[in-house]
Amino acid sequence: MRISEALGPDLEHVFLTGDSAGALLSLFTLSIKSSDELQQIFGVQPSGIRFKAANAISIMLDTVRDGILGTIQDNLLSETDKDKPFASYIQNPSLLIDKATLPPLFLVTSAEDLIRDDTLKYKKLLDNAGVENRLIDEPKGKTHKLVHVFPVKYSAYEESERISGQVSDFFREVLSREAQSQNN
Repeated sequence: MRISEALGPDLEHVFLTGDSAGALLSLFTLSIKSSDELQQIFGVQPSGIRFKAANAISIMLDTVRDGILGTIQDNLLSETDKDKPFASYIQNPSLLIDKATLPPLFLVTSAEDLIRDDTLKYKKLLDNAGVENRLIDEPKGKTHKLVHVFPVKYSAYEESERISGQVSDFFREVLSREAQSQNN
């Protein structure tokens, strides 16, 4: 018996969400899932799950950085992995987008997000690849700082609650459009 049969999740209505490095892992998951070439490069088998849409909050898209965040790149690949075919994607995840067929994406960042530029870059890459996406780029907070991953870190903020509703609405829109196209 498959786990899905035992637990009963609806694998026809799966959405993926991630924040910061988790949003980057979501990009890897969505990209590898949709590309036979990437599956071969990374040595993975497809899961059988079809993601309808995804949400990326404050994505950490750039893995090679200067300053304090520069320590990330030193730990990305082991010495034995540096020459593997997947190494270029680990060092520059933006390369994944042109190899993938990504579902609709809802992006969130803010003026006070320390890696805001990563989300804005992601949006441009998605636009250039023709991937449906929507961006919420919150201005500077009036009563509190809207820092990196604020919708997750501070979920009780009015802005966070509004964004959570917008993400849910986006997911429902995707499902509604799919249902309409199946009925036509």
